[in-house]
Amino acid sequence: MSDAAKTTPTTPPFVTVIKGNPTPAQLAALTAVVAAKAAAAGGEPSDGARNEWGRPTDQLRPNWASATSFYKQLW
Repeated sequence: MSDAAKTTPTTPPFVTVIKGNPTPAQLAALTAVVAAKAAAAGGEPSDGARNEWGRPTDQLRPNWASATSFYKQLW
């Protein structure tokens, strides 16, 4: 075994075929699609808390803070 093979770390395969016998062209197309989707996804997601103030869905919730809110609700 050569010295270059000993120092090169092995990486897991990008795509693993579990069933079937795809052609090299089919594997290339699949790899291109997966790589394009990964690139379009952007960077790593932010770990910060989401700021959800002013969401439009909050306006659809009933107001439970008023004194008359329980008998005005149309169930």
